[in-house]
Amino acid sequence: MKIAFISSEVHPFSKSGGLADVASSLPIALAKMGHEVVVVSPWYKTLKNVTPYYLWELEASRLSTRMGVADTLEHGVRWVFVGGSLFDRDSYYGYSDDVYRFSQFCMAVPHVLHGLHFFPDAYHLNDWQSGLLAPLLRFGDVPEAQRHARSVLSIHNLAFHGRWGLRDVLSWTGLPDWTGNPDGLEYNSDANCLKAGIVYSDVVSTVSPRYAFEITTPEGGFGLDGALRARGVRGILNGIDTDYWNPSTDKYIPKHFSDLKGKQAAREALCRELNLDPDRPTLSMVSRLSEQKGLSIMFGALEEMARDWNIVILGSGDSGAEQGLNWFMQTRPNVHFSSGFNESLAHRIYAGSDAFLMPSLFEPCGLSQMISMRYGTLPIARAVGGLADTVPESRGYPFWDYSDWALAATARYARSQWRSEEWEKKVNEAMRTDFSWDTAAKEYVRLYGG
Repeated sequence: MKIAFISSEVHPFSKSGGLADVASSLPIALAKMGHEVVVVSPWYKTLKNVTPYYLWELEASRLSTRMGVADTLEHGVRWVFVGGSLFDRDSYYGYSDDVYRFSQFCMAVPHVLHGLHFFPDAYHLNDWQSGLLAPLLRFGDVPEAQRHARSVLSIHNLAFHGRWGLRDVLSWTGLPDWTGNPDGLEYNSDANCLKAGIVYSDVVSTVSPRYAFEITTPEGGFGLDGALRARGVRGILNGIDTDYWNPSTDKYIPKHFSDLKGKQAAREALCRELNLDPDRPTLSMVSRLSEQKGLSIMFGALEEMARDWNIVILGSGDSGAEQGLNWFMQTRPNVHFSSGFNESLAHRIYAGSDAFLMPSLFEPCGLSQMISMRYGTLPIARAVGGLADTVPESRGYPFWDYSDWALAATARYARSQWRSEEWEKKVNEAMRTDFSWDTAAKEYVRLYGG
């Protein structure tokens, strides 16, 4: 099959969250299966780890800005970058004209693929940034040969919709006025880019079976549960790149290992590096610092957890959270906080910790819990979304209530089992579990119609 994978970010070239990892690992897995895959993503000013080969300047009738096209070929996948002044900025998102920027990107994509003489059997769209492509492929000004592809929308985080004034969006895109009704892309008098993808794509999927259920409920649907119930949602659990996240070959960790005994060297090295007490177990968190990730209950339980554990947190986000963690670190010698993201330190944290903290308010899939288990680090995770699908009691410590009391009690119970026979059983099962993309890739091919 020929598959066009459209994403607003893709690791290692651009990354702000888990979407970037999926947009890298899934296309590579599909290519290994023999499919021809082209990934199209914005050409950001801050693109990393690549100097793409410039191809041409795009001309399309409705584009209001010049866009250059460039590409590179890696891992059997063609990575195509499309951009201009709209993406020549310091950050990927967070601007008042984001909906305009990504509407222009969506309009460019079919023309770019046509110029590459690539005629997909399927377009795989991801989140609101590419949601407008679904109606554009049906009703927009796109090359006729691009209309025949099947479209699949994957929702990675339903909380972000991409909303703007309805008349503006219809004017920018040239979509028919009748698409701007409540059964189309209209939402509370605005255009909603994610809803456009939900309504007009051929198939809607999301990144775990549990999250597929949660987003069809009023509690978890962010106002789109009705549209999602009407369409139906297929939940396919994400995988991780098990070649990259592999304690037997990881270039960032001090000594490779494949079992709990071998893990001790990584554990001791992390304690030395961060000046932690090696006689305590280490509980870590590598995360964006936001309420979605459970900040309120984490802070509520932090004092008690720090009595029993070394605490290591790597992440950035909410400025108040960063200030609070910096203050807490100054008052507790067994607490370490690093602001920002450091790839090599993240690997050493996954490898050298004993347990991994994920107290999420909601979690569409989550990759960190799978990575941590790959390294024999047991998750203490709230049983929502993909965490409920991947962290059973046989290989971690799930809890259900969103409260600091529930988190603290679960951490206390996990601490009581540290280095016990039960703990060792959990670690062994966690490290044996297959979190590769193999199964998910086959399921996506079926969604594509293959």
